[in-house]
Amino acid sequence: MEDVLTDEELNVFREHGLYLAYAVLFDEEGLEYANGQYLYQPTRFSETFFVIFGKLAQLNNYCFHQLVSSHSHLSELKSQRNKAKNQASPAAEELDYYDEQIPDWENNVAVVAKATAVVLLCSFAEWALKTISKELASDPPRKTSPGLSDIEHLLQHINQNAGLVLPDQEMEMSVIHSFRTIRNAFAHGDWQALEQQLAVLRLRNCFEAVSNLVMQIEIAAWQSQWAQAT
Repeated sequence: MEDVLTDEELNVFREHGLYLAYAVLFDEEGLEYANGQYLYQPTRFSETFFVIFGKLAQLNNYCFHQLVSSHSHLSELKSQRNKAKNQASPAAEELDYYDEQIPDWENNVAVVAKATAVVLLCSFAEWALKTISKELASDPPRKTSPGLSDIEHLLQHINQNAGLVLPDQEMEMSVIHSFRTIRNAFAHGDWQALEQQLAVLRLRNCFEAVSNLVMQIEIAAWQSQWAQAT
């Protein structure tokens, strides 16, 4: 049976750029509908990097389905309100219920679901870099500089102690830096700042930045002394 992209899945792909990891969906004319090929797949076997990228794909799919579910529920509420409004004698209490629920779910779609995905991705990035640190160098030391984020601290440890030659990661770090501010705003209930930050953030770019960052480390690792012992 051919895969069919639902309206909500298409809305999520168009709005956030997310789709099932590594999957590509074409229409009847062979034109690409949606793709999840923004995540890197290792070509050489290393249990560490295979596990990391497998977990990244798992997180991507979870966030995609959570967003689809939220979009679906919002669409259903709007559809139910339209049906209630078009009745011969609309019930005021029923319309009041939908008028309360719909704004809440619009906020869930625009802010809560999106912020949750970023917070989870931020935690994943920290776990991935800790795992890589242990594999390529050593357990990361305790952070002593309060100005560094945990991700920057872990990257610094890898850069200094893993013997890798890494390319400039300014573009990836620019996106990943936004994770910290979003997580802090989310944790401290600064909803106005959170909404402003999320409005200019696309989730596909977030997953792609983390994928590219780990990809660059993996490629550099295969060019280092670590590869000889693997």
